Amino acid sequence: MAWPPVRTAISEMDAAALAARPAGTPLVSEVLYPREAYESEAKPDHDKVLQDTLHSQPCTTAVAVGAYDVFAQAGLRPDFTAGHSLGELAALYAGGVLSREATFELVCHRATAMASASKSAKSEAMSAIIGPNAAQLKVVSDGVWLANVNEPSQVVISGSEGGVAAESKLLTAKGFRVVPLKVSGAFHTPLMKDASEAFGKCVRAKQATFKAAKAKV
Repeated sequence: MAWPPVRTAISEMDAAALAARPAGTPLVSEVLYPREAYESEAKPDHDKVLQDTLHSQPCTTAVAVGAYDVFAQAGLRPDFTAGHSLGELAALYAGGVLSREATFELVCHRATAMASASKSAKSEAMSAIIGPNAAQLKVVSDGVWLANVNEPSQVVISGSEGGVAAESKLLTAKGFRVVPLKVSGAFHTPLMKDASEAFGKCVRAKQATFKAAKAKV
């Protein structure tokens, strides 16, 4: 992350965050490059800060945009771009659809909305399920959804903490490998409805600035 384009992207995300996020929210630079603490104020749980969607989304996008810029400055241009979930915004930037300003602003609003939805809900969790024909699984536990189908042998379940634990136990007994994910909410489920509605308003407000793609997205 020491490449100049990456540091520039992080600085620009800081500027967007100051305008788009609640006062007092730590900046991306503060999360990615925390001040070295004195021994008496050491923070061994800083990784949990990075895992909080409020911070992980702008951090991830700033680094992704900066990495793209490294290649762009070298004269490379994509034939197509692709992204899943949060990655769609970086893909739209790389494809020329979103400006840097719009990309960073939308990510900040998205992170804030999803963090707010997570805090207002009960304990939530997500787990990756790995094994033959995992994509054909039917979730049976209450409060749990099949959130992502990454490939035929790997999916993600998401929902209430208790529901995900119960479903994970059932799937482990069936021979599937279950990997709890370090996330701060039940993403890709109806529990994110409030976040979806709030973010949708932000997207519609920016829609007039969207441009024709320069590469297939």
